[in-house]
Amino acid sequence: MAPTSAAVGEGLTLSELTARADEIVVARAVWSESRYEGGQIVTETELERIETIRGDARAPLRLVAPGGVVGPVGMRVEGSPRIAVGEEAVVFARRSSRGVRAVGMSQGVFPVRRRGGRPFVHPSGEGIVLVRRDAQGRLAHVEPPIAAPMALGEFLALVRREAGLR
Repeated sequence: MAPTSAAVGEGLTLSELTARADEIVVARAVWSESRYEGGQIVTETELERIETIRGDARAPLRLVAPGGVVGPVGMRVEGSPRIAVGEEAVVFARRSSRGVRAVGMSQGVFPVRRRGGRPFVHPSGEGIVLVRRDAQGRLAHVEPPIAAPMALGEFLALVRREAGLR
């Protein structure tokens, strides 16, 4: 059996992702660059807004995530969101003094892939084992907000409902 690795994080519901996000967008990554920040490597990805559900539709959106490669040095952070240039995703992000970050690490980035020409949202949370405390206070595994691909329009309708939008 091959070794595996993952981060452990609090599993967030779609309602929690929506409530914690300053920005909720359907976006395409158009540029990405890794750099050192405070002795660690981070990757900044510029997102082109396709649709803005929450946030300033005119404001630039550059997602900052831990990890990346600078010259010969690489740093991998399990559970860190990654959007390759050219890829689309539904992104739940929060603005802070350290930049725009995905809510719940990779939980806040839902990849969008096309099947038969139609866009489908795929489960998020790559590289994270999602857990929550049960009634007895023990950590228990939980599923991501969506467990299987879902049509983009259907997913956005759920998000708008959670955000109190129609």
